[in-house]
Amino acid sequence: MKNKITSLKKFFKFNIKNKATLFRKYLWINMITILSTFLILVGMIFSFVTDYWKNEKEEIFIQNSHYVSNLVANNSYVEGNNIVWINGDAVKIFMDTLSNSMNIDIFVTDTKGNVIIKSVCNKTDFQGGMIPPEVIKKISEERYSQISKLNGFYKSNQYIMGEAVYSNYGGTKNIIGAVFTAMNPEFLNSFKQGMLKVFVAAIIVVIMISFFTIRRLSCSLAKPLDQMAAVASCMAKGDFTKRVQIKGNDEIAKLGNSFNNMAESLNASESVRRNFVANLSHELKTPMTTITGFIDGILDGVIKEEDETKYLKIVSSETKRLSRLVKRMLDLSGIDNDNVKIKLSDVDLLTEVLDVLLSFENRINKNDIKVMGISDCEHILIKADKDMIHQAIYNLIENAVKFTQPKGYININLTQNGQECILILENSGEKIPKEEIRFIFDRFYKTDKSRSKDKTGIGLGLYMVRKIILLHKGNITVSSGETSTVFTIKLPYEKHKKYKKKTENQ
Repeated sequence: MKNKITSLKKFFKFNIKNKATLFRKYLWINMITILSTFLILVGMIFSFVTDYWKNEKEEIFIQNSHYVSNLVANNSYVEGNNIVWINGDAVKIFMDTLSNSMNIDIFVTDTKGNVIIKSVCNKTDFQGGMIPPEVIKKISEERYSQISKLNGFYKSNQYIMGEAVYSNYGGTKNIIGAVFTAMNPEFLNSFKQGMLKVFVAAIIVVIMISFFTIRRLSCSLAKPLDQMAAVASCMAKGDFTKRVQIKGNDEIAKLGNSFNNMAESLNASESVRRNFVANLSHELKTPMTTITGFIDGILDGVIKEEDETKYLKIVSSETKRLSRLVKRMLDLSGIDNDNVKIKLSDVDLLTEVLDVLLSFENRINKNDIKVMGISDCEHILIKADKDMIHQAIYNLIENAVKFTQPKGYININLTQNGQECILILENSGEKIPKEEIRFIFDRFYKTDKSRSKDKTGIGLGLYMVRKIILLHKGNITVSSGETSTVFTIKLPYEKHKKYKKKTENQ
């Protein structure tokens, strides 16, 4: 038992502490995983939003260039190498309005790259000049889009888009020039920076909320585990009175309940162990003291020679008592270690009961105990280990005789029902308290703490009864009322025709 308790102490002390630590680690790992996923998602959204915004801006640039290109084409024509305006003021007003509203530069060139009309907002960077021929040539083939200084047109790089202007006069479609729109590329960076600030702020808020949430959750969920670790530490030091404070009805609460039940069991086992040590010490001390005292008295001559036989008988009785105690301990050790081999034979239960009752005849008569029901019992033959069944019945009847008050009764009932043989033993006496009855079959447990009635037992009798019955694949139960206690044994039964005929003939 001590090894079992020690193992449980170590198990719970080690495992609960590690479970609490691992639980916290898992929470933080989960938080890091969630945050990492969130950061990847935010990065993808950020990239998507900025690309989408850039594409939208490019689309607006294209549309504006197209509007200006159509406006120029509809309000001008080429005469020689020069563009002649039909309504140049309308074109200029539109370009100025568009330039101011969108904060962009718009200028129109001829096919040689000379600027013939412009609306400039970015006057600081704008220097003017001629558009390179290669740019004009490229515009005639496809739409121009690039971040550059446009061959010195600007002091710093600009985001520039260009589109060819085609004349609709004369029935032919000829390039008469080009329309350029330009914007400082910082607008992309500023937008990205603004978006980045928003996303960073959101990430910081999410991290802080997640941190405090996980921390609080970790503390609230791991607190019972910490308590269990503390209680397990106390248990390792021998203090079994501590319990875990349980709140709620979740898995942690269920674990706490199980832990408290385990602590109750260990506390009861520890109490039983201590009582056993105390009882065993008392049982060994009393006969040893008696034996030593009388032997020393005989050796020292204190006891008269004519009284030596009397006291030697007492010494012999105490020696046999010690022998019985050692035998019970050895029997217990064999049963607990599964070293007992059952030798099956035909056993008549009624005969065994009668034999045991005869061995207690003097004590039964001395206390004027009435034995009832035995005359109504039938002979029932079962397959069992004769010595072990005899020991179980002996311990059970011994317990009944011990706790039956003077002028009380013992009622025995033995019947066969189907495939079961049922032995019921009832004795009058004090009620066994409800909180103690569940421990009655435990090792070294004694309901008589004062030893006023049970002066010789150490709490092994009923434990061995239960072990023997279980070895025979049977079952034993106990119930206790206000004035009596009832033990019920059920054992497997097989019909024996030969024995039945024999008993009927008798």
